[in-house]
Amino acid sequence: MERVVSPLLHRPLLHIRQHFMRLTRSLKPASLLQLVKGGRKEPLLVFSNRNPTCKWLAMFLRENGIACSNISGDMNHALRIEQWGQFVRGESRVLSATDVGSRGLNTIQVGHVVNYDFPLYPADYIHRVGRVGRLGSPASCQVTNFVASPREIELVQQIEVGAAGSRRQLHMQRLVDRERRYRARQLLGYSDEQMYAVVADVAHYQDFLPFCTRSVVLGADGPVMRANLEIGFAPVLENYTSRVTLLRPRLVRAQCSDGRLFHYLETRWKFAPGLPSAPRSCIVDFHSPASVSNLTVYFASLT
Repeated sequence: MERVVSPLLHRPLLHIRQHFMRLTRSLKPASLLQLVKGGRKEPLLVFSNRNPTCKWLAMFLRENGIACSNISGDMNHALRIEQWGQFVRGESRVLSATDVGSRGLNTIQVGHVVNYDFPLYPADYIHRVGRVGRLGSPASCQVTNFVASPREIELVQQIEVGAAGSRRQLHMQRLVDRERRYRARQLLGYSDEQMYAVVADVAHYQDFLPFCTRSVVLGADGPVMRANLEIGFAPVLENYTSRVTLLRPRLVRAQCSDGRLFHYLETRWKFAPGLPSAPRSCIVDFHSPASVSNLTVYFASLT
């Protein structure tokens, strides 16, 4: 068991789009229905603060033709598992939940979180936001927040201050230390073969990898291929050639050393069987060492 300690843990995820809608309580049901019926038809997680609200929202959405499951703290374990299973299998597109759904669930299929009730504490907000933007999640995730009271406005201001602090701290840390390493380990509700198939599909990285705007396979020689990737967001776009090694179904490793933002960048995915009691589960180890270049030099190269 590896313990990860970082001053950037327990902060809002900066790569997730977060919208704050100021509205009255009476407009919340109609606004939720408009969100669910409009836009992309992605799995959606709706949070509320009280068990009765959670159940009412599920009933309200069903009455309006939206397949919705719900989990709350007053449900017994078997019923929660049944409702959660419906959502995971795609039998319902929306899951209405209290904060019991903000921890301990594998929600990589979720692309949109809606805080129908704004959380009571900033820490709860971070846990709810953390249901999207995870390892294997859709590339473009978002959070929509309904803000309906002066108390909720105060909490939004606290979160904005915390997010600004995260950006400043991240910027200063990168200026001081350009050797970067990121590690993560997670138990997922997919087999190692399934996860390997997704990560090894380099030609479609732009469909699920955050900030990847282009991925083109240039050629392959046995288990090794070369791919041209474009990562980032305008004007900071990194275009480089990556050497990808595939060892089915255990390892996907990508290495590059010709980038302008990175002297060296490696991403390493290892897959192992998960729990004996859950055959369709696996453990994913992700490791990414990198040596970061000077951003001033990079911007100068754009002119």
